[in-house]
Amino acid sequence: MSVNLSEFKRIMNGIKDTRKVSFTKHAEERLVQRNINKDEILKSLYELKDLVSVEVRGSDEDLFGQEYTLRFKKLSNYDLVVVITIKAEKVEVVTAYYPDKKKEKRYKEWRDSQK
Repeated sequence: MSVNLSEFKRIMNGIKDTRKVSFTKHAEERLVQRNINKDEILKSLYELKDLVSVEVRGSDEDLFGQEYTLRFKKLSNYDLVVVITIKAEKVEVVTAYYPDKKKEKRYKEWRDSQK
């Protein structure tokens, strides 16, 4: 389910001053494995200027406690995807990766053909 970008930015900005960002063990391992810098993730989360989409898993109307997949446009040729949860004014990074655009395109085509 997609979330309105301006609504999501409002939520993030509303907790920005008191927010604490933590990383799961899984995220820590994947960042090293994928050569992604924590500072890049933190900067993206704090500024939100490159945020292009937000997907939420689950159907609960409450936006807190949900898992979000955030896509940031970093350069013309790559994006950064960060999966987070927001609980009680705390943000936890679950994982992060640079998506393979060719695989994504093939998956989208396959998914659309299944409808």
